[in-house]
This record gives sequence, structure tokens and C-alpha cells, in this order.
Amino acid sequence: MNFSESLLKLEDFIKENQYYSYDEVCLIHSLKGAFEVDSFEFKRQLYRHEVHKKVLESIIRIQEDQSFIVLKGMSFDYYDLYPNPGMRLTSDIDLLVSSIKDFEKLILQIGFVKIETHRWSANSFKENYTKVINGIEVVIELHEKIFFHLDDEKWSPVATSFGYNVLSKEDLFVHLVGHLGHQHTFLKLHWLFDIQLLMNQDLDFPKIEIMLNKFRLKRSWFFTKIFLDLVFFSKKPRNIFLKLICTEKFILMPEKNLFRYQLLKFLLKDSIFTSLKYNLLWFVEKGYRK
Repeated sequence: MNFSESLLKLEDFIKENQYYSYDEVCLIHSLKGAFEVDSFEFKRQLYRHEVHKKVLESIIRIQEDQSFIVLKGMSFDYYDLYPNPGMRLTSDIDLLVSSIKDFEKLILQIGFVKIETHRWSANSFKENYTKVINGIEVVIELHEKIFFHLDDEKWSPVATSFGYNVLSKEDLFVHLVGHLGHQHTFLKLHWLFDIQLLMNQDLDFPKIEIMLNKFRLKRSWFFTKIFLDLVFFSKKPRNIFLKLICTEKFILMPEKNLFRYQLLKFLLKDSIFTSLKYNLLWFVEKGYRK
């Protein structure tokens, strides 16, 4: 299924289901905007993307021997995932670095300011920095690793002509699946669309299966496949239980039904221990503070 076909399927899915949020409206406006000269959402995203590119160029000029890997949205340029970068909703720049403490010096050098927030165990390995550039707030998120439940992450960086590294296609696929399912319980529909587009690439799925097993993300992929079938192929799961929880309403408004959301959050972890650990840490370190 190519980009145009995927876009039509996504648009039909959103239109057929009347409950959707502002994010979905922006998503369709941005995706279709490349074909509509006066699309505000498309122009806004394209401009934001250009600003992000210039920020990365600024980092490259002063990076010296500190290499980094560009994650998610800004790495899609290398794989031509979208016909036009203005079609993809972006909010920040995610970078995987070996040491936040060392890389932070570069970020501060180009005028970014650290965002002071309370960190808890599940995101203690990342920090955010902000700077307003030409009227746009640009946020950089530095990661020392990607998944909280893994102690030993090994990724395969690919050098690009842009001057920075990205994840290999297989690594990117695993990251996107884990980010969508394990980390964020299907919060954003455009993250699912990213995965649908990446599946059009020539991927080594045996290698991906090994990585999903090693990184304990098999359940994330299991549920991602269910929602890909639901959104892009109008195919519902046969299992009655899965049919009740993996619904059109959930993928469009995941937090509307908190019981279903929390149930899926639990089911998306590959081990009961990981799920209980995450929930306990959240309650003790984050939820309790509220």
C-alpha cells in the first residue's frame, strides 16, 4: 500500500468514525496540505521542519567528536517516508547521545535552555531543552537510551549525507513500535501512520522479530498489527476480547475510556513484572505527587 492509498484509508477511517480529536483534524490537514496550496497546517509544519533542520545543522557545526543519532520524525527525511516533510506532524527533535551531560554543553552553546522538570525512573534517561527561533518554540529531547525497561540497548546507526546518524530501517521500525505501544499506549494516530509507511520499505522482518523478542516488545507489535488492520484494512480482530478493547473509538481517542486505556497499558508490556514495576514507579514517583 503506497502513500496515497494509505492516506485515503486513513482519511476514510477518520470520517467514518465521528469521534476524533483536534490532533486528527490537524493530521489530515497536514497530510493533504501538500496538494492544497493554501493549507495553513501544511505550511506551518513545513516551516517548523525547516527550522528543525537548521538547528541540526548548527549542532553538526560544533559537535566535534560527539556523535548522535536522530530519532523518529526528523530521521524520516533520510528514508523518504513522506513525499514532503510538511506532511508529517512534528513537535520536537529527539537525539540519542552517549552522555547527556557532555552533549548538553553543545545545546546550551547554541542558545537552548534546559527545561527543569521532575524526572521519574521511567524517563530519568532524558532531558528537554527549549529555544524560541523565528517565533517557533523548538524543543530538543536528549536520550541516553530509549526504553526504560532495557539495561543494554544496542542500535545500528546509519551515517547519512545530512551529517548525522539515523537508526537502520529495522531499528527504526522496532523503536516506532515500542514507542507507540509500550511507551505511549497508542496515544497518537500519526505514529501508527508512520509505521504503516515504513512497512512499504524493504525490511528484514526476521531480524525485526529477533529484536522485538530481545527488547521484550512482542506485545507492542501484536497490538500494533491489530490496529494497522483495523485502520488501513477495515479488519477487526476475531477474538471477542480483543474486539472489545481494540476499537475504532480507542485508536482515535485512547484516553477517553480510562479503564480500557489502563488495561491496554498493562497488556502491552511483555512481562507482568515490567508492567507492575512501571505502574508502581509511576504511582510512587509521579502519581503520588499529583
